[in-house]
Amino acid sequence: MLSDVCCEFCWAVRDSRSRASIVAAAVEFDQAIDHYSHAPFDYGDEIKIVSDAVRAFLAESESDEKLQGLVLAADTVREFLDRPPDSRTN
Repeated sequence: MLSDVCCEFCWAVRDSRSRASIVAAAVEFDQAIDHYSHAPFDYGDEIKIVSDAVRAFLAESESDEKLQGLVLAADTVREFLDRPPDSRTN
């Protein structure tokens, strides 16, 4: 599930020891996002939010601001998707 890969990415960043390992985790995250962006999965704006953030980071992987934006996007999407559907508001 998308929430799981978001969580795994955040953990990978937390546990990383180098920028290279963060970039590698972002590449894997991007691949997982691509997987979840096609049928039978039916994510809405959540997939676009993390996709845009990971691609922005990969384009400027030395930018701390892009990394912070990516982690924030991943954690926000994870938190949103982990809520019961009837408690989600847009």
